[in-house]
Amino acid sequence: MTETERDVLVKHRAGQVITPEDTCATITTEVELQQYRLGLMQRGALTSEALKAIETRRYALRAAKGVRGYSE
Repeated sequence: MTETERDVLVKHRAGQVITPEDTCATITTEVELQQYRLGLMQRGALTSEALKAIETRRYALRAAKGVRGYSE
């Protein structure tokens, strides 16, 4: 379990709201991130907050891979 996943688990146990930003932080691949977005869309839960969190995470994943045009 990663530190980020532990942080989300602590929030859950404390009864705090798990935000899309929290969820996206636990995602480690762009494919998984796309599946998360599609799942939200199918459930009608794709909000502007979720879209922003997804795009922020996508940018971070690409920057971590060293994709040209993305920097940390």
